[in-house]
Amino acid sequence: MSGRDPEADLLDVLDAQDEGGAEPRPALRSAVLGSIAPGTKLAGFTERLAALFDLAGTRAEELIHEAGGLAADWEAFPVAGVRLFHLAGGARVAGADCGLVRLEPGVRFPSHRHAGDEWSLILAGEAEEEGTGARWLPGDLLHREAGSVHAYRVVGAAPLVFAVVLHGGIQLEGD
Repeated sequence: MSGRDPEADLLDVLDAQDEGGAEPRPALRSAVLGSIAPGTKLAGFTERLAALFDLAGTRAEELIHEAGGLAADWEAFPVAGVRLFHLAGGARVAGADCGLVRLEPGVRFPSHRHAGDEWSLILAGEAEEEGTGARWLPGDLLHREAGSVHAYRVVGAAPLVFAVVLHGGIQLEGD
């Protein structure tokens, strides 16, 4: 890492991952995230959040603050331990359901089918997809195509928080 701001270093690591560069080692990712001062850990995601939701940087900064807590605007989801924060995205994501999702440690999000494409940016915590064993960490950008089905579980002691742009909704499956 350089002598620059740790948040800038984290953005470089994540940008390299997005551009098909080598996947950063989990220890490196943890070290960079751990070097960021408490209360600002999510600030490094401001630009990516603004791009995902097609919003101005100032609005993305507000959302970063929101993602760090559970204000009154978060609503319960039909799965225990899951809360949602809905928001209006910009013109590029008009018609999509945009928001933040928070799952408490140990929560299993059941098998569900995507009616349309979904893009998710992991902001905090860690999850493991059932069936594939894929692990999702802060900074991972996930894409689910229409018709895809999966389930996952939050692993570790921290809540999983992610930003989502969902076209067409999801349908929970009985499993």
